[in-house]
Amino acid sequence: MVLDIEETPIIELLKVHGRLRFSDAKDVHLRARHISIRGDNSEFNIGTPFEPYTHKARITLFGEKEENAIFFEGAWSPGSKILANAGRIGFYGTPRAKALTRLT
Repeated sequence: MVLDIEETPIIELLKVHGRLRFSDAKDVHLRARHISIRGDNSEFNIGTPFEPYTHKARITLFGEKEENAIFFEGAWSPGSKILANAGRIGFYGTPRAKALTRLT
């Protein structure tokens, strides 16, 4: 599936059972409380190593510390906003001009 919405509504729970990728035709902003990439064959990609994403991609997670946590399979309580991965995630953008920064 291709996400080609410039700004999504705030999604309560986005479960990826398959492939999700950002469209590189425009800037895309994914807004969600919980994102779950489930299973060995599931993927969430923004660009690829051979075709880096050229637009602006944003992911904003919503949730407050005091909110109830989400439970997965009755055993896992990660918190009120999560990006959980049990598949593959690949985020590739345009190369940066400088690869190294030194701090003094």
